[in-house]
Amino acid sequence: MASLGAHHSYAQEPRQCLAEFCRDFLLQKYGLPSLVEGYLFLIVKLITKHATKHPRLWVFGALTGVVVPLRWSAVREQTECSC
Repeated sequence: MASLGAHHSYAQEPRQCLAEFCRDFLLQKYGLPSLVEGYLFLIVKLITKHATKHPRLWVFGALTGVVVPLRWSAVREQTECSC
């Protein structure tokens, strides 16, 4: 089976980080960059306010770079939350 290389026209585009994807999605949905920046500001504000109470929101914040991810080790007791 042949692998997909850069020389094929159907090769996968370079991947975006989740934060860029969210911005592009909002830009495509709303169209105005100023409106998108306002929504992104509110999203960041809500994530930083509620991430410590809601684990899924914290994971989304960590994946987008809004909150600092947990530092971990092989021993569970050594896990630190930097939230």
